[in-house]
Amino acid sequence: SNVRQVILEWALMLEKQGILGENLIFTKQEKEVATDNPNIHIGNFQGILGDVTNSQIQQNNTLTVQQNDFESLKQFLKSKSVSDEDIQ
Repeated sequence: SNVRQVILEWALMLEKQGILGENLIFTKQEKEVATDNPNIHIGNFQGILGDVTNSQIQQNNTLTVQQNDFESLKQFLKSKSVSDEDIQ
């Protein structure tokens, strides 16, 4: 719900700036306006981002999952400002 709201607000902001991306194709001017937008914030990203033409990437990840530990998950989500109504 929160993610949808943030994406909706971002899309509406881009639309107000004339960045429409009709048929998922952006004009050169739309791309330039979007790149100059200082309001885009990616708090945490894991993976490949950007142009990867002629690139090679090797990545190792370790993920530990504690099953049936809802309380820890709940505390983590609260620390990220997720509302109680979204944590159920």
